[in-house]
Amino acid sequence: MRTYEGVRANPRAVFDRYSAWQVNKDAYLEVRGLRPADVSEAAAQFIYLNKTAWNGLYRVNRSGQFNVPFGLPKSSNIVALDALTAAAALLKRATINHGDFEQTLSTAEPNDLVFVDPPYVTAHNDNGFVHYNETLFSWSDQERLARRCADLRENGVHVIVTNAAHASVRDLYAGFYVTEITRHSTLAGNPAKRRSVKELIFSTQRPREA
Repeated sequence: MRTYEGVRANPRAVFDRYSAWQVNKDAYLEVRGLRPADVSEAAAQFIYLNKTAWNGLYRVNRSGQFNVPFGLPKSSNIVALDALTAAAALLKRATINHGDFEQTLSTAEPNDLVFVDPPYVTAHNDNGFVHYNETLFSWSDQERLARRCADLRENGVHVIVTNAAHASVRDLYAGFYVTEITRHSTLAGNPAKRRSVKELIFSTQRPREA
C-alpha cells in the first residue's frame, strides 16, 4: 500500500531513490535491510526488491522481515520513469484502502466489477508454507470470502475470483462459472522441479469462448 501511495504522490522521488542503488548482491542486502524513512523510500525499496529478488518473490519471515535472496537479475534496469509516471496518473484516480476485505467489498454496488485475488490455498499437505499461508489467510478466511462473493453476486455485482485448483475451493464457489487454466510455475529453486500448475477462475458471468 505504501508503494501505491509513494508512486502516486511523487513518482520522480521514488525513481531517484531506487536509481541511486546499484544492482548487486551487497547493495541488495543493504536495501533489503533498510527501514524506510518515508513513503517514497518505502516505495522505492519495494520496487527495487521486486525487480532484483529471486524470481520477484515476496516472502517474509515470522517477524515480518523480507527474506528473499538476491536473484541475479539479467538487467540493472528497475522501472523506467515514464512507466512510473503513467502508473501515478492512474493511481490519482483510485482510492487506496488497507484493511479487511469485508470493509472494502461492502462498498460494492450493483454492476460494479470486483476482482478478488486471495492468497492461494497451498497445493501440498506436506508443504512448508501451509502453516505460513494459514497464518496469513486461514481457511476460515477463504470461507468468509466465498460467502461475501456470493452475497455480492446476489446483489448484482460482477465478481471474478482466482485461486488454486482444489476440489475444496470449487465447493466454496458453487454457483459461479469456473474456468481452469494451466501455467508454468517458476518458484522451485531447482529448475528441474518446476512444473505446470493449475488455477481456477470463478466468475459471475459466463466466460466468452476463446
